[in-house]
Amino acid sequence: EGEWKNNLEHGQGVRTWTNGDVYEGAWKEGKREGEGILRLISGEVYEGEWKNNERDGKGKNKWANGNVYEGEWKKNALEGRGKYNWANGDVYEGAWKEGKREGEGILRLISGEVYEGEWKNNERDGRGKNKWANGNVYEG
Repeated sequence: EGEWKNNLEHGQGVRTWTNGDVYEGAWKEGKREGEGILRLISGEVYEGEWKNNERDGKGKNKWANGNVYEGEWKKNALEGRGKYNWANGDVYEGAWKEGKREGEGILRLISGEVYEGEWKNNERDGRGKNKWANGNVYEG
């Protein structure tokens, strides 16, 4: 349902796949391009920018398990600045590269532990400060 150009989806429209997934938003030459919402049958929902049929730009993704990411995307991966909230209450806010924590960021765990510093390949790596709920601190 929507607009067409040269036999391709183009403009605003809604596509429903046979498995029940639905995309509603902007299309360009048969590809998702611009603002749109993708609702997967699994319960996952992405609302944000698309480029060349991929999540690209600013967007928010909610997974069926309750995890939520809001921030920048590039080629379907978390890339740039963003905030990830786990369903259990843990939160990471900072830099991402190719879907992994990379660069400066802050991790706040529900246990009360807080790490602020550098990340590489999804792990604490480089300069940083960790503070535990009991008051212990490590900095280096």
